[in-house]
Amino acid sequence: MQKTGSSHTNVEGRGSYYFSNSHDEKSDAYALVNASIEYATGSWSAILWGRNLADTDYQTRGYFFDNFGTGEALYTQQGDPRTFGLTVSYDF
Repeated sequence: MQKTGSSHTNVEGRGSYYFSNSHDEKSDAYALVNASIEYATGSWSAILWGRNLADTDYQTRGYFFDNFGTGEALYTQQGDPRTFGLTVSYDF
């Protein structure tokens, strides 16, 4: 029975971009650090993974409203916070 293990780390980055072509609001640039550790033996494998390890606040979408004369406002959808998980699989 063969046993293997590996680890991976990556940085996922995005530059500033416009949320829409209907207004001039832009996102901030950001970088997310992700990592995983994998162990496999025979037909089984397990991956312990983490995303956004620095718990960076970032926006994925932005909406700009006039609010019917009460003032203009940008509403943003936030990206996922620090997240961990375990994936176990069996290949047959």
